[in-house]
Amino acid sequence: MNISRNQDFTIPCNINKQSSHESKFQVTWFWQKEIETKQRPIFTVYRNSIQQHRFGENVRLRYDHPDPSQFSLTFSSPGPDNSGLYFCEVEEWLPSLSRGWRKVAVEKSGHLNVSVLTEGDANANTVSECNTTTYTIIIAVLIIMVVVILLLMFKVCRSKGSQGKNSSSSLWAESVPMNNKPSGDD
Repeated sequence: MNISRNQDFTIPCNINKQSSHESKFQVTWFWQKEIETKQRPIFTVYRNSIQQHRFGENVRLRYDHPDPSQFSLTFSSPGPDNSGLYFCEVEEWLPSLSRGWRKVAVEKSGHLNVSVLTEGDANANTVSECNTTTYTIIIAVLIIMVVVILLLMFKVCRSKGSQGKNSSSSLWAESVPMNNKPSGDD
């Protein structure tokens, strides 16, 4: 996902199935710089609804939970430093009489690669797209021109060929005598 600087982006985390209607979920979003292997937790909402923000003070995050199986984290006004891989991890917890709560499942989402472009990067991307479009148009026009030239050459050659056959037949007819008898003057 390529976005402009200060354009919000959202990382969804949806739960497809759960073990019980009594399940409670703990959701943690992670971030990883593309060149690093370390995955950093940036935000966690615990099963008791306590939230923990761990990303940094200069980042504004908005957590949303519109449905029991839908969670999302939105970055407001991100900068280039927020580029990287994002994913979420969901832990499913069930009440247990003997132990209070027990974790029954842990799942990770797929990765979302986010590139936050600066003004210059966004312009370069637009220029690159414009150049690609221009080159495509130029190539198409050149191909059309070559096809038109070939068709014209074919037509000219064909018409010259048919004119040549007609003129040689008429010349041949005029130059060949019709009478093969020797003349009586001999």
